[in-house]
Amino acid sequence: MFLSQLQLNASRPATQRLLASPQRIHAAVLAAVPDHQPDDRVLWRLESTARHDVRLLVASPREPDFTSCIESYGWPMRPDATWRTRPYTPFLSRLAPQQVWAFRLRGNPVVRKRDESGRIHTIPHLTATQQRDWLVSRAEHLGVSFPLDEDGAPQVTVSRRDSRTFTRNQAKRGRRVTIASAQFDGLLEVVDAERLRTALVRGVGRAKAYGCGLLTLVTPPSNHA
Repeated sequence: MFLSQLQLNASRPATQRLLASPQRIHAAVLAAVPDHQPDDRVLWRLESTARHDVRLLVASPREPDFTSCIESYGWPMRPDATWRTRPYTPFLSRLAPQQVWAFRLRGNPVVRKRDESGRIHTIPHLTATQQRDWLVSRAEHLGVSFPLDEDGAPQVTVSRRDSRTFTRNQAKRGRRVTIASAQFDGLLEVVDAERLRTALVRGVGRAKAYGCGLLTLVTPPSNHA
């Protein structure tokens, strides 16, 4: 496994068209992964702290080559603004119970309900509380627990919410798709390292092809270590 980060130039028209469609981003990411197989799970997430500071984070089973992406959407003349890739497996192998990590996830919080006719509908959670509860309810499945704050609430924050509508398979005039997503930040404690490794590699929730599901961990602030 490999974890990559590349910086995009949001002022370029081609980049603006790319960022307007998760379908296009997904295609660009897959094109950068050599010998991509249908059952490979490639996860990605956009991060932006300012209008012109847009970064693409990618987890892939094979080492990617983002040369074409940088030439088309990045800063090809700036060697300091290219991409960085590091092996992910050594980090995954060090995960162990009772470790505490700060995390970030952009997820697609939904619930599946059956109507009177028996049809199953996927309904998005729209409020911040519903979205947070969606993630907290998945703790056991993810192999984690969420430490509580002084008020007894899980340390999970919905830091950004978004809803995007785009055309799936534009070349064939595919159907319109709407993805409601939420960015979660907070703290987690490892309970089952193998389950957490699976979540980090395979993703969390739905809409993984469209920028959701990539869970990342970093060392927490010193006061939580």
